[in-house]
Amino acid sequence: MLAALAILVVAFVLNHFTPMVSDDYAFYLMGVSWDTIKGMYMGWGGRLVANTLPNFILGLDQPWVADLFNSVALLALVWILTLLAVRILALLDAAHPAALSVWPDIRVLLLVFALYWIANPDLGQTTFWIVGAANYLWPSVFNFGFALAFVVLLQRKSCPWWQALLVCVLALPAGCSNENTGVVTWFLLACLAIRAWRQGQRSLWPWVWLFFMGVGICILVLAPGNYAREASFQGWYDHPFWWRVMDHFVRRFPDAMFRYWEVFLALGVLVYVLKRDVGASDTGQLKGTMTGMYLLLGMACLANAVLVLAPNIPKRALLGGFLYALLAFAMVAHRVFQSPRLAGAWWVTVLCVVCGVQWVLSFGLMLRAYHGTYLQDQVRVALVRQGIKDGAKHIEIPEYYFTWLLKSRDKFDVFFSGGDMARYYGGAGVSISEYPVKGPYGAGRAPVRKDQ
Repeated sequence: MLAALAILVVAFVLNHFTPMVSDDYAFYLMGVSWDTIKGMYMGWGGRLVANTLPNFILGLDQPWVADLFNSVALLALVWILTLLAVRILALLDAAHPAALSVWPDIRVLLLVFALYWIANPDLGQTTFWIVGAANYLWPSVFNFGFALAFVVLLQRKSCPWWQALLVCVLALPAGCSNENTGVVTWFLLACLAIRAWRQGQRSLWPWVWLFFMGVGICILVLAPGNYAREASFQGWYDHPFWWRVMDHFVRRFPDAMFRYWEVFLALGVLVYVLKRDVGASDTGQLKGTMTGMYLLLGMACLANAVLVLAPNIPKRALLGGFLYALLAFAMVAHRVFQSPRLAGAWWVTVLCVVCGVQWVLSFGLMLRAYHGTYLQDQVRVALVRQGIKDGAKHIEIPEYYFTWLLKSRDKFDVFFSGGDMARYYGGAGVSISEYPVKGPYGAGRAPVRKDQ
């Protein structure tokens, strides 16, 4: 419980210091209505979860609610990944059945959390920016939460009808979660269902759950808004299909996989520890673990491979493949920590210390930088409100200035929409622009233009 509380507090602090930015203003102004949902679906995309939840959360006008919601989502995702890994391990490695508990191994939980933080391809935009989290963090909770429920009930071989119906309901938002992650999770669960069927399990519920998830995927992928947005990337679609495929697998795919190299390095260390312990003559003991690891790494590759159809791949879109690689790590970590002797191995200790030190450094730098932007936001908002009050037609505000971070992708999204910001503060018709600054600013420290 203390570990979970610590994760919650750490996440809440940074969420609290993250201001409203980028598309947050636009989603707040849209509100939640049938016309809004239909308009987004027809003109923007089929992510019903991502296109509805942030509007509702932001519309409450209670920043602490959004901060808490985001923090709970992060804790839930790490918790779910840790439990899902041990459940899949129990399915594939009968020689090492896992305890069927809702409480994960705290050591694995903390390692998964640390790697989520330090290896995330775009931590700031997927986790702390509200609309970004709504597109990536929150849907991942639905997606992997459904996978966990699916695997748990698959292990039980029978379940009450009301539980089966609840999983059917969860399957729809899981399918609508994200274009690549939903498809990959469906494929993984289909593989596990086929394996269970071949082993004699004849329940039809897994196929019903897959059907409902497939419906959710179709709702997402076939949304007219997806095709309406293609006009924005006409240059990409002007290239022949073979060129797009080649460009993806030669340039974009390797770059995507390398973005979370820390996970692969940590995984390699644990596999080395396992294989050295078993010895070259008895690798059969690891067959289930290795099968699960390769299966999940294959899902990570598949999540990035299906992006071949995407004209643009922002780094935050790599979260799905990253989470599958992290799931593979969690599975092998469970296998290592089942043995007290392996858990105390020198290489495992070094891995834990390195991850811990890197997380502390990353969090400390992010705390300083995000607190600085929190103070800067107060200056920006004061300038906007004063300008609107004075009847100004154009308002200039300083850009956010981030102090040094361990990774540039630890920043929240800095896209700026002056029109949406003006309407949010009651200044419709007022234009707002940003100017670059030389350094941090805040209470008692005026912003200095970069060109001065």
